[in-house]
Amino acid sequence: MSSDSPLPPSLSETKRDVPHLDQLQLPTHILARQRALSSIASHKLLLEKIAIGESLPDILTLFCRKIEEQFPDMWCSILLLEGETLHHVAAPSLPDSYVRRIDGTVIGPQVGSCGTAAYEQDTIIVSDIARDFRWTRYKDLALHHGLQACWSTPIFSSVGSVLGTFAMYFPEPRIPDAMHQGVIEMYAHLTGMVIERSRLEESLVKNTSRFQRLVETANLIPWEADYSTWRLTYIGPQVKQLLGFPEDYWREDRAWERCLHPEDREWVIAHCRETSRQQRDFELEYRVKTVDGTTVWVHDLVSVIHDQNGEPQFLQGFLIDITKQKATEVASQKSEERLQAILDHSPAFVFVKDLQGRYLMVNRQWENCFGMSRMDVLGKTIHEIFPKDTADALLANDRHVYEKQAPVEFEEVLPQDDGPHTYLSIKFPIPAFHEESAAVCGIATDITDRKRTEQLLQAQNTVLQLLAHGDPLDHILETLCVLIERQRPGAYCSILLVNDCGKTLRLGAAPSLPEEFARGLDGLTIGELYGSCGAAAFLGEPVIVPDVSKDPRFDLFGDFPSKHGIRACWSTPFFSGDGHVLGSFCISHSLPCAPSDYDEHIMTTAAHLASITYERHKTERALKESEAKLRQAQKMEAIGTLAGGIAHDFNNILTAILGFNELARSLLHDTSPVSRYLEEVHAAGIRAKGLTKQILVFSRQTDQELKPLYLPQVIEEAVRFLRATLPATIEINTVFEEKVCPIIADPVQIHQVLMNICTNASQAMGERGGMLEVCLESAVLTEEEIGRVCAEVEGNGGSYLKLTIRDTGPGIAPDMLERIFDPFFTTKSAGDGVGLGLSVVHGIVSNHRGGIKVDSTLGVGTTFTIFLPELNISSVQERSNDVPLEFGAGEHILFVEDEESIAHLGKEILRQLGYTVRVETQSINALKVFCENPETFDLVITDQTMPNMTGEVLSQELLRRRPDIPIILCTGYSPVMTPEKARDLGIRAFLWKPLLLHDLSETIHQVLSSRKSL
Repeated sequence: MSSDSPLPPSLSETKRDVPHLDQLQLPTHILARQRALSSIASHKLLLEKIAIGESLPDILTLFCRKIEEQFPDMWCSILLLEGETLHHVAAPSLPDSYVRRIDGTVIGPQVGSCGTAAYEQDTIIVSDIARDFRWTRYKDLALHHGLQACWSTPIFSSVGSVLGTFAMYFPEPRIPDAMHQGVIEMYAHLTGMVIERSRLEESLVKNTSRFQRLVETANLIPWEADYSTWRLTYIGPQVKQLLGFPEDYWREDRAWERCLHPEDREWVIAHCRETSRQQRDFELEYRVKTVDGTTVWVHDLVSVIHDQNGEPQFLQGFLIDITKQKATEVASQKSEERLQAILDHSPAFVFVKDLQGRYLMVNRQWENCFGMSRMDVLGKTIHEIFPKDTADALLANDRHVYEKQAPVEFEEVLPQDDGPHTYLSIKFPIPAFHEESAAVCGIATDITDRKRTEQLLQAQNTVLQLLAHGDPLDHILETLCVLIERQRPGAYCSILLVNDCGKTLRLGAAPSLPEEFARGLDGLTIGELYGSCGAAAFLGEPVIVPDVSKDPRFDLFGDFPSKHGIRACWSTPFFSGDGHVLGSFCISHSLPCAPSDYDEHIMTTAAHLASITYERHKTERALKESEAKLRQAQKMEAIGTLAGGIAHDFNNILTAILGFNELARSLLHDTSPVSRYLEEVHAAGIRAKGLTKQILVFSRQTDQELKPLYLPQVIEEAVRFLRATLPATIEINTVFEEKVCPIIADPVQIHQVLMNICTNASQAMGERGGMLEVCLESAVLTEEEIGRVCAEVEGNGGSYLKLTIRDTGPGIAPDMLERIFDPFFTTKSAGDGVGLGLSVVHGIVSNHRGGIKVDSTLGVGTTFTIFLPELNISSVQERSNDVPLEFGAGEHILFVEDEESIAHLGKEILRQLGYTVRVETQSINALKVFCENPETFDLVITDQTMPNMTGEVLSQELLRRRPDIPIILCTGYSPVMTPEKARDLGIRAFLWKPLLLHDLSETIHQVLSSRKSL
């Protein structure tokens, strides 16, 4: 960038009033003159430092300090470009932690000032780091160290290539003027001269040293030849001693060609002419004949010499006699060949490696084991041949052997095509091997079959022990899959079980399969064209599919398997004792492959263990179901008979009560006190109707009307009814936790639970009276506690509502507590009850996947504790209306709501809050509007439950087109959407309906504020 180039747009648009370097008290021309004199002095000092041979970092560090003396409020740095990365060579005043963090930065279009300048090969002026997009990655780091502006220019070589960058940092936002730009370019030019001169001197030193070594080499014969004719113009006198030809011989045409060995002549001449034609230096080894016909090996170093116009003029070189070295090499090679022949016939595989893990020798057995020729192995390290974890372990063993200086025995696991193999390796140190100063030799024997047999026996014992302990079926099957996967790393094991209908398979275990793929297996049809598992269960024989993309049995699934990384699938059925198919055991792979003999053995063993496990489980389950059905049948036979009669008569009575009550209410004015009394009668009649329904639910197991229910409301209603019916001697207290989650329940049944227990408590306290306390709080149960108190262990992550009903009655005797929930059992005298109340309570709680327990102390009282699983949604937080509203500044909001009334309401609220609103009542139209101009909108607010496209799907489509768009998702209730899931999808906020004004204004403000801070 020249000194009079216009400023970048980002600088010209800034509104910040920033002081300039030239706004000093001295006149501008005096400052310019002073800085010019300082620059000349700096230049002179640099040349002096180069002349006395100081290192490049020291010279450039001194240069930076001299520049910083001219600008006290500025720090500079110089970075050198090595390949695609920048490395600091001088930064005397920048913080060390900052320098370390950015050292090694890869250049690019948005990599701060320096990385961008080197990438674009142009000056980059960043006047305000906090606001410039090129500093996004390093903005926080720079601001943390007080760096707020950075001007950087590339440093060019004399041929125009980028050598690095020169940068100037400032502690406040700053814009350069024309003088500053000239100063920057001048300093960059001086830096380039220093770097080029330093590198030139290094090159001269290296070349001089190399030439000196060549000249001092024994048997060195210098020569020179014309480039165009290849006629020798000079050859050193040493040639007569080496080859015996007289001096006149070398003046003849083609003298050099004639002395070449006949077997080497053609390829040597062709190689030399082609390489010299390319005008590049080269070296080669070949044979020549002496005057008496003896063969001599020479090493020839050839250089192309150019004239002052750059045209090739001469060929110069040195001939070195390497005959003795070649003879030694041949002898050594023959010795190695004999040793290699011996080792190649060894049944074990043998290898030699240096301490860096580089292979120096392997035998034929090693080649056969790993499918690699020794020519491809020798000289490579173990990290180039084996995976990193394997290579690290092998290298650690090798170094341990050398440090110990004694033979050591190891069991080493190496990967092979049919799975990992275990080798018993005996390794010992070698003081010297060829030119290596130290090496390790190893002799290894494959003991894989023995280890695999041991591991399979261990897996079998583990499964049988779990069976003996009575572990759950899913745990045993999952353990079996994990044990088999350890035998075949990289494989995914799964077990599918035949459903009771005999037509489909259900998922029994798949611990390592991708979750979505595993869910897709659940319910798989048993049939010949339904994958390897469905076909194996249908045919009753193993089905091996090496490549699912090429097998017609997977055509129905399309790309579903490959999309989840499944390319091969081997399945085998397992059977019951009477020959019926119980399920299918499957091994899947991420690459196409066929099973080895060992794989087939694994599958047979696993299928046998799965058969034993599942058949035993089915037998135990059938036995338990039979016992439960017998007990239930005995209870229901008695209860059902009684319940039918009671329900019939009671419903007739309720029909009359409710019907006449309605007639009476229609004759009264709404303001009449009698009307309020009749409303209470109506509510009591409805609850009585629910009581009849509960009796039938308990006896006949009819369906419940389950819905989200806030328990405090039901408790308050029941307590209000109890206060009007219980004697004044009984005091009722309620203690509720401030915020509790809802549950999924039938409100009538929950009301009946409260009424039954509280009524029993009041009857127990009797005329003497006492305290009845109802408490509600949240509780988190462990797996063990859930299994102990609940009928089914299906809670939401252990989160429950704990309902406690405590009385101060006489208590219940310990021998009666065990029978308290049995039908017809009662502690009351004849005529006071039939003993159905608590049995009904127990049935209701169990049907709601909850648990109930009772604790009682004679003379103190009785406590019933009920646990009901929470619904996994958060209650809406109440906010005070005194909190001031957060108003917008005209930001554009897309509001998506399919209910016309809510859409109109949202539009009016958002406009009053100061936002510009676009309302869409169809999600598809909303997506179309957004796609037409996605940058128009600052925020999207969308409902979850909408036709055609849910809020979740709409949000994903919007984020796919514009990943940074903030989204607020709203819903009244959704079993498939939670705040956690919304956050994982990239949605910024989640609101429950109804949308309160304060909640909405604050949430919008927070979302928009967080976006501005990015």
